[in-house]
Amino acid sequence: MELAHLETFAAVYRTGNLTRAAEELHLSQPAISSHLKSLETAFGRPLFVRLHRGVTPTPFAHNLAQEVEAPLQTLRAVATGTPKTADNSTGVLFVGGPADALSALVLPALGPLIDRGVRVTVRFGTPRELVAAVGDRELDLAIATTPTRHRSVDMLALYEESLLVVASPRLGITIHDVTRTNGAVLNDIPLISFAASAPLARRYWRDAFAKTAPRPSVIVEDLRAVVELVRTGHGWSVLPDYLVREPLAGAQLRLLHRPLRTPSNMLYLAVPAARHQSPTVQAAVTALRTAAADW
Repeated sequence: MELAHLETFAAVYRTGNLTRAAEELHLSQPAISSHLKSLETAFGRPLFVRLHRGVTPTPFAHNLAQEVEAPLQTLRAVATGTPKTADNSTGVLFVGGPADALSALVLPALGPLIDRGVRVTVRFGTPRELVAAVGDRELDLAIATTPTRHRSVDMLALYEESLLVVASPRLGITIHDVTRTNGAVLNDIPLISFAASAPLARRYWRDAFAKTAPRPSVIVEDLRAVVELVRTGHGWSVLPDYLVREPLAGAQLRLLHRPLRTPSNMLYLAVPAARHQSPTVQAAVTALRTAAADW
């Protein structure tokens, strides 16, 4: 097993794409494929699943990335003559995204880097604003709920959140009621959303019921506040799975629909083009993609 092969693996893992990894490492795509094949032969298991666009890591690849990233960073620092700071700090991260996803998912995943001395500053905003900030080097990475295009930003698929229709048991609505009426039973009950366009409910109603969702009665820009209003019986909502797992498990919320295929929404990780990523950003990408496997 050669060190260069592990560097190739790390580049493909970071970028999620063989072509971008080849550009970053100044190698041909066949060379990238050959390195990965050698590693897969050595480990006796696949590292990536090939998709129509790019690749996605296997569970084994997530574990491997966690093991090799820190040693590779050390070797890169030696090769480039990057000095270690006296306080063992490994850099600064400027992170952007929606408040709920950053609080519930992203910041806990970055905890090990913070423990190692990385200083983190967080900024909230819309996907377009945040992706533009990454492109302008104002942010090192951002979470976006839409694949916003920018010429100097790579958009990596990070986590596919399932969308769930939920309400407090106090409302007395059941899965049977919603299924039997094709969602119409909820028309006269307040919909609580984080935006006037109710994007999550709109997507769910389109995919599950093939019709337009009701208009929201209450608009709160933080999904955590939406969860609280729904939990206390003031209406219903469509929310990402990661925000409602605990209240559902504790019977504070009730699942109101179970379609054959659960509607979902992709969270994207916006990062500078691979050639502009610092070791700290690369470590953050690895930490987030590793954590996302368990979200």
